[in-house]
Amino acid sequence: DRSSENDHFKVRLKADYGTSKKKNDGDSGSETIQNSQALFGDWKHTLRGRFFWESGSELSRDGTQDREIRVAVDTGPGYRVWRSNEEGKDHFDLMGGIGYRYEVYNSDTTHTETSNFVDLVASFEYKNQLFNDKIEYSQTGGVKVPANQFNDVIVASEVIVGVPRSEAWSFRTSFSIEDVNEVPRGIDELTTKTSVGRGYKC
Repeated sequence: DRSSENDHFKVRLKADYGTSKKKNDGDSGSETIQNSQALFGDWKHTLRGRFFWESGSELSRDGTQDREIRVAVDTGPGYRVWRSNEEGKDHFDLMGGIGYRYEVYNSDTTHTETSNFVDLVASFEYKNQLFNDKIEYSQTGGVKVPANQFNDVIVASEVIVGVPRSEAWSFRTSFSIEDVNEVPRGIDELTTKTSVGRGYKC
């Protein structure tokens, strides 16, 4: 995260990998249950007062969902519905706009499904320091509705709860959920991920 007087930039890299032992296979058998990587970029420019313009991007893949790639960009106006002070560290933002999404699913070597969508986008961001700054809470969420294929809707949200242990370190728990209304046969529509660990602010 980087902020100036009227601009806020955010870049995030998220990677998940996990395996699980197969039942009745002893120590030799295992299966991959998480294998996804995503790079997000976001730029928010204050226009006037509480109004802003926001542009976001995503480059991601998910091996366990047979999604080889997703490239998405969106842009549109937004409004800061609530803020704790002039700096806006704690706030609730709403945004709506238009975007483009390109996806490739490859369930096997003989079938590849490629999609191009023009998305109508709506999203929110909520951040707050709770219990006298003892809890850092943030939640983001959004929906993408393709104007050229209404059934391929994506609804996603993520909650991150942090407990600061010092100025730099915190104990963090995150939960994310994504529901893709139309996916190729054999692919799960609903994906959830939960993680617990330590966070570091530099």
